[in-house]
Amino acid sequence: MNTPSSSPASPSHRTSAPGQGSPGGRSRSLALALRLYPGGYRDRYGEEIATVAAEATAGRGRAARWHEAASVAGHALRLRAGLTPDRSGARLAAVAAPFVVAVAAGQHLALVLRLPHTEPPLTFPWTDMVGGVPYAIALTAAALWSLSLLSVLGGHWQPARAAAVLAALAVLGARLDYVSDAFVRFDPLLVLENLLVMGLPHLLWAVLLLSAPRDLLTTSWSTRACAAATAAITFLAASAGWQEGARAATPAVVVTLAAVLALPTRDRSLPLAVVLAALPLLFFTYEQTLMGTMGESGVGRNPATVLLALPLLLVALGLPLLNRRRTRRPSPATAPHDTIR
Repeated sequence: MNTPSSSPASPSHRTSAPGQGSPGGRSRSLALALRLYPGGYRDRYGEEIATVAAEATAGRGRAARWHEAASVAGHALRLRAGLTPDRSGARLAAVAAPFVVAVAAGQHLALVLRLPHTEPPLTFPWTDMVGGVPYAIALTAAALWSLSLLSVLGGHWQPARAAAVLAALAVLGARLDYVSDAFVRFDPLLVLENLLVMGLPHLLWAVLLLSAPRDLLTTSWSTRACAAATAAITFLAASAGWQEGARAATPAVVVTLAAVLALPTRDRSLPLAVVLAALPLLFFTYEQTLMGTMGESGVGRNPATVLLALPLLLVALGLPLLNRRRTRRPSPATAPHDTIR
């Protein structure tokens, strides 16, 4: 569903019969979603958004109304956060989105479809723990990320994002449950250490996908082909990285090579987008090894945890700062408006 422009260059809008979007005809969920918009934007466009939402759900059930309200709420939150197509942070998230889905799908498929001689971190044969989460959660996450990848390959970003966020929340929830004892003992660094390998990096994936304006999420055949190839490469690279010896360096080498190859491209944000998408894979593959290496070198466990958390902290601080910048020349295909879905 298209919405009025969130930037000064506003196109002509879809019009509707008067009265269909009146407050009395709104569902409660839609009314709550509309309240999330900035006041000025809501006053100017609220009635039009409500009208179009009413048309989109006319004759359909409660599930459709909830779905439409959720889409409106997501769009409102993106506007409040400044995640509009003319912002640098939002554009970076959109460039990273296909890589996020592909890398996540490849990593999780490698966890549940293990190649011979691979031993993923935090996988214990005498328990049902695979990659730091129960096998059922690992299987669920792999299925959801695969669904997300298939949706991207089919050119459908809305179900792709929904499945991806559910997968990320499932893993984060499982890790929070795993470290619940540390919460009881008020040991925040122990909680952080356990969430660095799995959990917080997954939250980064979800944030990147939700931060990308729908207008900037491309469905071109080149994007789909790149996503498919990235998923396959990630599957093989992750599997190699979970082995002994020199092969363990494979994920780091592949990510570095991909970022270097992206440097000459016209899109200056592509190298950073590649690194951001691959960061959770690198955390998962190397966090335990780096913790052990720092421990052997005399660095305490708590300082090591803080040092390893720095990349995520820099991302958390850097993305909002980057998003304060407006792009100089928004492309005609994406500048006019943002979409709700």
